Amino acid sequence: NQIRQNQANSDIRAREQRNNVTGGDATRAEGDLESEVRSKLEVNITKGTLTVDAKDGVVTVGGTVPSQTDLAKIEPLAKEIKGVTQVNVTAVVAPAAPESPSSNQ
Repeated sequence: NQIRQNQANSDIRAREQRNNVTGGDATRAEGDLESEVRSKLEVNITKGTLTVDAKDGVVTVGGTVPSQTDLAKIEPLAKEIKGVTQVNVTAVVAPAAPESPSSNQ
């Protein structure tokens, strides 16, 4: 829900502010970068199944999302995290689930 999303985004901003004080881009561990990007995406794209890998500031996001709108959100959301210099999106829109046959037999 919207309240939870706002709280999570606030938590992410607070963590980002702490990281800005305690270390620059060069000292950010890749695991921290992956975790922060993953959290940001999970909060804002709730029905996606995404993977996040980071190396030298380059983040690759794979998996599936339910819509083209969600797919378009990935790169800008990931770039909000300090230390992300480039985003490669390999995620795709998941095919719609087939409708089950009518049970009027």
